[in-house]
Amino acid sequence: MEVFQQPVNYRSDNTVKYAGKFGSFSGEGYWSFGNGVAGAGEVPGQFMRDIGYGASLVYANGSFSATVAYDEYRPTITPATGATGKFRKAAGAVNYAFDRATIMAGYRWGRNQFPDGTVALHDNLWWIGGIYAISPVLKLSLGYYYQDLRTMKVTPAAPTVHPANPWEVLFIADYSLSKRTDVYLTTAYAKNAGLDLHSASLGFSNVYVLGQGKTNMFGAAVGIRHKF
Repeated sequence: MEVFQQPVNYRSDNTVKYAGKFGSFSGEGYWSFGNGVAGAGEVPGQFMRDIGYGASLVYANGSFSATVAYDEYRPTITPATGATGKFRKAAGAVNYAFDRATIMAGYRWGRNQFPDGTVALHDNLWWIGGIYAISPVLKLSLGYYYQDLRTMKVTPAAPTVHPANPWEVLFIADYSLSKRTDVYLTTAYAKNAGLDLHSASLGFSNVYVLGQGKTNMFGAAVGIRHKF
């Protein structure tokens, strides 16, 4: 039943999408006839099985921008009956640019449900961060993320689990050698989760898994990037 904790709809198959711009506003919407991630995709006679849909709206005017978004998909959990779960997420964020700095903050609400309507995962995610240009070629980024795990269940009849809430701080320094090439240093520290908040809410299904008996993780990387 780990599928109820995992946000496995990173991409959707069989999708139609609309995008439009109206002055300071721009919006997008999509519909997937068969997401094809956890279930069988399109099934004749079962229109709502494995569907996915969502929409977003962005307002941008000068230095300020704001966005809201909603996403939902219904993966097949019981293939024999076609019973589907319901995964919903809604988010909002703002961004403001100064002369050299940009600050941003946002919030994401999430709720995953079993076919009988029981809540499998209910969480809230907040983030805040900023980018500062020390010079035209050197930029520093700092971000903080906090996930509030409200409800977690492995099965509808299982007791509610209350793991420690994960949080993470990251720092990035980026230096441009040219218009197309830059070098960077990125570091992150996560508490009660692996890096990128890969935690119990994902069933520890990713590569960043905490070591036995550990509650935190630190990572750092140096690289060079060339844009083609």
